[in-house]
Amino acid sequence: MAEEHAAPTSADNDKVRRNVEEDRQVAEELRVSGERLRKRAEHAREAKEAERESQERERILDERQRQLNEELRETAEQLRGGAESIRLDTEAARAAAEDARKIAEVARATQNDLKDLLREVLSQLQHAKSSLS
Repeated sequence: MAEEHAAPTSADNDKVRRNVEEDRQVAEELRVSGERLRKRAEHAREAKEAERESQERERILDERQRQLNEELRETAEQLRGGAESIRLDTEAARAAAEDARKIAEVARATQNDLKDLLREVLSQLQHAKSSLS
C-alpha cells in the first residue's frame, strides 16, 4: 500500500504535463474552432439577411413595375379613346365641309339663276318700256 501513496515520479510528472499540454492544445483548438464556427454562423446570418433584403427590394421593384405597367395600359387605353374621338371628329368635320361645299354650290347656282332671272326681267322691262315709248 505504501507504493500506492508514493510521491509522483518524474515520469508521472512528465505524463501529467503532457496531458495538461494536450488538454490545453485541445482547448485552444476547440476555442479557435468555436470562433470559426461563430464567424461562419455570423456570415451565414448576414448573408441570409442580405438575401432577405434583396428579395424585399426585388419584390418592391416588381410591384412598382406592375403598377407602372398598369398605368401604361390605362394611359394607352385613354390615348386609343382619344385617337378614336379625334378620328370621329375628323370624319364629322369632313362631312360638314362636304355639306358646306354642296351648300355653296347650290347657293352659287341659285345666285346665278337669280341673276339670269333678273336679267330676263330687266330685259322684259326694257322691252316693255321701249314698246310704250
